[in-house]
Amino acid sequence: MTVDVGNEGLANEGEANPDGSLTHATYVGSGLVEIVANDILYWAKCNGGNVLISDEDSGNDYGELKIALPIKGNMELLGEATGYFLGAAGGILSPRYEAGASALAEVFSEAGTNEFSGSCDVTGM
Repeated sequence: MTVDVGNEGLANEGEANPDGSLTHATYVGSGLVEIVANDILYWAKCNGGNVLISDEDSGNDYGELKIALPIKGNMELLGEATGYFLGAAGGILSPRYEAGASALAEVFSEAGTNEFSGSCDVTGM
């Protein structure tokens, strides 16, 4: 599967990305095109189509991915094994970690406290 980052998704600089030119289109560290250790799969059924949201739990220092997978009514991928980058979080080399950012105020304390570990319907918010 490939991840389309849409000219976004730059990974921070680090040992595996010394010039900061790599994106999350590859697994930063191994250089492989892969999604590692998915722990959530959320199905959003919408008027415009169906989308699976996948949250990675890989332990990647550069951040774990949240990707969108558009699907057909028969649950097959709409495109050619392509996921679309929504964000990266977790990992001690991710921008969210460096900024001390988390979804809930005052809960950030370490890399695992700002990762994507679940998807939920926020329509009512």
